[in-house]
Amino acid sequence: MYLTVAETTAIIEMQLPSTDERRTAWEALVPGDQAVCARQASADIDACLWKGRVEDPDGQSAMWPRVWDEAGHSASTTGETPVPPDGVTILPGGEMDLPQALIDDSQTEWSVASIPAGIRVATAIQAAVRAMRALGYDKTRQHLDAAHGGVTAKSGAFGSVSFGARATSCWANLDRDALAAAMEFARASAGLA
Repeated sequence: MYLTVAETTAIIEMQLPSTDERRTAWEALVPGDQAVCARQASADIDACLWKGRVEDPDGQSAMWPRVWDEAGHSASTTGETPVPPDGVTILPGGEMDLPQALIDDSQTEWSVASIPAGIRVATAIQAAVRAMRALGYDKTRQHLDAAHGGVTAKSGAFGSVSFGARATSCWANLDRDALAAAMEFARASAGLA
């Protein structure tokens, strides 16, 4: 899990207005359910392919933190940003500063170090989306469930059962703002596999 409940809450409060339904859903959950959503959000991020390799191949089950891997990503002479030396931590734009709310609670460092700011923000927002799903606020999920339950939709003079297509891309499973945060990181680092 990339973020604790407190870390996720602090980032959500920084990124989403109090009226945002994702933030409202997050705040409506008890801490145990928030922890489940934070783990699910980390898994959503882990499902995507990233450049480099995990920092500790023997003891790290998550995709982050990551380091550059020269063998897998040679520097290009076509104008691309050269890949840093093998083993250098991937942190384009640096690590996210610890939110003031956490400092006020006497936290001095992140629970998991060396994760780019964009990945932290993406994980927190995705956790809020997972909270929406847990509370049944996710309209897409409701429409898909209704379609699979046999709800029909009129198309011209004919009725038909509407079965929504489920996205298979890991990127399609991320919330639009979580994806934007992850993509900002990717643009800064060429961090997509």
